[in-house]
Amino acid sequence: MHRPIASLLTVVSLSCVATVSAQPAPIFTSEDVLAVRTFAGGQGVAVSSTGRWVAYALTDANDEWNVQEPRPTSHVVVQTLGADRPGAPRALTTGVSHSLFPVWSPDGRRLAFIREDKFYGLDRNVQTADAVATFIRLPAQKYATPEQRVAFHTQLRDRLLAVPGITASTIASTPPFTFAGRRRLTAVDGRLASDPPPDVVTVVVEPAYFHTVVRGLVLGESFSELHGTPGHEAAIVNQRFAEVYLGAGSPIGRHLELRPPTAQRTYLREAEGPTPPVRVTIVGVSPDIRQSLGDAVPIVYLPYRAEAPAGVTLIVRGSGGSAHVVSAAREAANAIDPDLALGVVRTLDELRDRSRSPAAGSASQFAKIGGLALVLAGVGLYSAIAYAVRRRTQEIAIRMALGAQATHVRWLFLKTSAWVVVGGLAVGLPASLAVGRLLQNNVFRTSTRDLVMLSAMVAVLATVALVASIIPARRATRLEPTTALRIE
Repeated sequence: MHRPIASLLTVVSLSCVATVSAQPAPIFTSEDVLAVRTFAGGQGVAVSSTGRWVAYALTDANDEWNVQEPRPTSHVVVQTLGADRPGAPRALTTGVSHSLFPVWSPDGRRLAFIREDKFYGLDRNVQTADAVATFIRLPAQKYATPEQRVAFHTQLRDRLLAVPGITASTIASTPPFTFAGRRRLTAVDGRLASDPPPDVVTVVVEPAYFHTVVRGLVLGESFSELHGTPGHEAAIVNQRFAEVYLGAGSPIGRHLELRPPTAQRTYLREAEGPTPPVRVTIVGVSPDIRQSLGDAVPIVYLPYRAEAPAGVTLIVRGSGGSAHVVSAAREAANAIDPDLALGVVRTLDELRDRSRSPAAGSASQFAKIGGLALVLAGVGLYSAIAYAVRRRTQEIAIRMALGAQATHVRWLFLKTSAWVVVGGLAVGLPASLAVGRLLQNNVFRTSTRDLVMLSAMVAVLATVALVASIIPARRATRLEPTTALRIE
């Protein structure tokens, strides 16, 4: 199983927010369950082995479907189970990440759960398992009309589904995790979308796309075989599109006007005139997926029958491995047209990982640079403090000759080193927060206030300063005063 370097899916282990009482544990009853606030569906509650604590993932969304929240953020919450009523809920996580599936340790004192960053959480909306994608371009000489292209892909789908082990087949103008074409959104419900009109990502798909590739729809219905024919112009938008361009209320039944791109002027041809916009009706809303290297963008899905482009991506899912699926797709295509060749074949897992690689590579490089900076900072801090202490060896000898205790001398230098560390942290922590905010959206896509990482860095540097001050001072206090005074 491939794991991206910058995978932000981590299992967080936290100490319980309060020590479990030594009193006898109360019995967890059905009344206690009913008293707990509504928790994220399908996850249940996790009760500690002592019966004292309960943990669950609580969603921020209300009971109604909210188009403004593409995927409700969930957080892990703990409550105490008192004898009379549960205690107040206490959230263990905040922010835009999703925290799911809490599990208590056997002793009931620690809690583990899955925390998932929202950026990579979008990829969960794509069914990548056992799916391969390959490009097919139908020759214009043989397939000149949209009807011929629709007939070819209908035969291809029927042949593929008849192959043992093949469970689904669909086509799309571009697969997920890759760049798609754009069209100009000229109007929404007859009103100008904006001035100038925005360009939105458009993907042409078959009806089976929303159960073969995308994990279903969140609202409305998928395309039918009639959609895309005259009188049945339809579109499906993603949640990000509804949030940006449709505002509050249900998007179902709203009307869009999309203008296809026009050919630009070149040395070989003149520029074409403006293409009239196409009016479509929204019939469904799909979950957000990444149709590029970045976050979710507004997407409009159009039915394949509306225009039937010659070049599409064939996406096939089946058991038996990718080699079996590719062989079945090639044989089915050649059975219809022996001269047809398939393009480069990649699994959807490969496409997903390739789309993540820029962010993962950047995160990996910054992690290496950060680690190197930490080592250099530690070496420099140790050298500076150790040198400063060594220069005061004669002072240590005089103090020892006058009757000072070794522990008092060591404590003196430890306090001096502590002030150096405090001064450095006073400058370094605000600077790290400022730089983290600048890099948040472009590199890490995580919270700018990573308390765990900041605490670890402080602990490392404080330990280095402690060792750098204690070791030379301890060595100097063990010297004879006459010997220490001769050291230059």
